[in-house]
Amino acid sequence: MRRKGYFRRWWEQRSSELSNLLNPKQWFYDLLGGEAKTSSGVRVTSSSALLNSNVYTCASILGGDIGKLPIQVFKKRGSGLEKDDSHPAAKLLGIRPNPYMSAYTFKELLQVHLVAWGNAYANIEWHESGPYNGQRLSQKP
Repeated sequence: MRRKGYFRRWWEQRSSELSNLLNPKQWFYDLLGGEAKTSSGVRVTSSSALLNSNVYTCASILGGDIGKLPIQVFKKRGSGLEKDDSHPAAKLLGIRPNPYMSAYTFKELLQVHLVAWGNAYANIEWHESGPYNGQRLSQKP
């Protein structure tokens, strides 16, 4: 009987608080187990953490180191592998993935997204003019 009263009080308290996904209440964070307030009372999110110079510097250093590394495309030859510079993806990954950034910047930004938000995605945008015409890689955080 006491549990029923506790649940009812909890539900009434939660129902009286208006909340949305852009500005959720603290109980929603607690329910999902994330982004609790710090001892100072400030809520730290991925976006606000990057405003901290220490966090941004760490993410930037990791991104810069990953950006320097080459991404190569290989093809299978018999029982071994051989580097394939003629593959269309090799140009995208090694030279210029899209008109807005170099391969270095693209890989660096992917790594910063991975550090800050926990994941990073790249998408090949295909055009109707052909399988390899006008393709480019774009990022979706």
